[in-house]
Amino acid sequence: MLRRQYRLKSSAQIRDVRHTGQSWRSPMLVLVKRSNDLPTSRFAFSVSRRIGNAVVRNRIKRWLREAIRSRLSTIHSGWDVLVIARSAIRGAQHPQIDRAVADLLRSAHLQSGSLGASQSSEENETRSPLSCERSHGLQANA
Repeated sequence: MLRRQYRLKSSAQIRDVRHTGQSWRSPMLVLVKRSNDLPTSRFAFSVSRRIGNAVVRNRIKRWLREAIRSRLSTIHSGWDVLVIARSAIRGAQHPQIDRAVADLLRSAHLQSGSLGASQSSEENETRSPLSCERSHGLQANA
């Protein structure tokens, strides 16, 4: 469980992040971030009923919380973050969800230098969405 200081508590806070934040997408997750003026980052998780029954939804939320909790020391402070599960998360196991969270945190520039436990630096270089965008941009200019 995330400590209280790391949680977005009210539906109004979550709604504000969703409507005014920047978003990043992966097949399994959407990450929405908005800056705050606090010394910590705060998180909320949303798993729709379309994903599955209560047991499935709660398991996914536990895995998402754990993926964030295990990386708190490397996550930049001063952000409100909403993590939304997409339908592709159905059937995914904990390591896959953990990797998806790590990839989104890096894509959104929320994680500092230290990599998450699930990837080496070589894997990070080959899978980084930013490097794909850069190489795609170079091809378009050539």
